[in-house]
Amino acid sequence: MASGSLLTLPAGQNGSQVTEIRNPSAAHRDLDRLTLRVVTRLDALEGEFEAWDDLARAAETPNPFYESWFLTDACRWFAPEAQLRVALVEERDQKRGTTRLVGALPLELRRRFGHWPVPHLRSLEHPYAFLGAPLMRAGYEPAVWRLILGSLTAIDPRARFLDLHTVPMDSSVAIALGDELREADRAWSQLSLYHRAFLNRTSSAESYFLSAMTSHQRQELRRRSRRMSESGEVRLEVVETVTQLEDWITGFLMLEAKGWKGAAEGAMARDASRGNFLINTVTAAFLREQADLSTLLLDGRPIAMKCNFRTGRGAFAFKIAFDEELSRFSPGVLMELENIRRVHESSETDWMDSCAIPGHFMINRLWSERRPIARLLISSGTRTGDLAVGTLPLVSTVKRCLRWRGTKP
Repeated sequence: MASGSLLTLPAGQNGSQVTEIRNPSAAHRDLDRLTLRVVTRLDALEGEFEAWDDLARAAETPNPFYESWFLTDACRWFAPEAQLRVALVEERDQKRGTTRLVGALPLELRRRFGHWPVPHLRSLEHPYAFLGAPLMRAGYEPAVWRLILGSLTAIDPRARFLDLHTVPMDSSVAIALGDELREADRAWSQLSLYHRAFLNRTSSAESYFLSAMTSHQRQELRRRSRRMSESGEVRLEVVETVTQLEDWITGFLMLEAKGWKGAAEGAMARDASRGNFLINTVTAAFLREQADLSTLLLDGRPIAMKCNFRTGRGAFAFKIAFDEELSRFSPGVLMELENIRRVHESSETDWMDSCAIPGHFMINRLWSERRPIARLLISSGTRTGDLAVGTLPLVSTVKRCLRWRGTKP
């Protein structure tokens, strides 16, 4: 834990709790300018949007799922407010009397870890949080981590550890976290690690296809594309106006509900909270020019629809739906091919994260690169925290092994 005394001020009218580290050691002199503020009410976040947006633009590790326009709706629909703990790290300029946001980590207090009654802080997670990297201003990552990790017990004294999900291990945020954990000799463990499909833009889409797919795969996709073109007019439409946006959202909800997700009650149209969440977030992203919405049409009939979120020089694949009645044409695959072409034609996008589950059959065949994604447990710095971080992963592994043995014939 970072040295220095902790001062916790009582909650103010805006639902915030302020934690400061005072008199840091010489080795941690950069903390003297930083203040940690914990927001515990959703309405208190509304006054932070301008500073939050500035932070998102300055982050070297972008994460649209923790940007203001996405986070507020995610909290509203999927995070009980009583559990909300949003850690905001600010830099103070005493000469000018100003502050600016240099770090933001949305957290929630969890009272159980699996079957175990162990209270802990977890980076905000819900069905559509495909990345758990906190937003940190470029160059401030080490100091922000030092302050957050040194203040875990001040954020919530009940928390035994910090549970960080979907951390991109190739990012500046993860590298700085690793350095800080080593320097502070903080107990931690890696609960899981997988590699998900990732796309780096190359010289052209054609060269990417040549390197990413076998000749047999390319031949098969050309055959399916040709068969679909023979059955009608194929056209790709990109949303450019608000009217088109409204039609796209309505069409997407209907198309997704027609497929297996609709039959399994997993489609967003089948659940009011998820449907409203899609409407609000996609609309907000579009108005901020951060949404890329496209539709693949066959004789004017939507057969595949895709939503990507752009941030910085990167993009994140958020949602895709396709007409399963036309599976013989592989409309979802053909839409992904169009997506790869459009990434290569864009001068504003250098890379795209698939946000896909581990081992995703379709995406892993089309996207050649992989991004390491981990789940980390980090002790609060207390003895009970060290014990929990050291034992819970082992217990979880043993339970998985026992379940696996129990399913063997």
